[in-house]
Amino acid sequence: MLIEQAYAANAKVISTIDAMLQAIMDL
Repeated sequence: MLIEQAYAANAKVISTIDAMLQAIMDL
């Protein structure tokens, strides 16, 4: 359970960072 929560949180952070990088690239 903890591992799944950590994985989900990590995936959320990665997706957020990826979205930010995409926004920067589009500028």
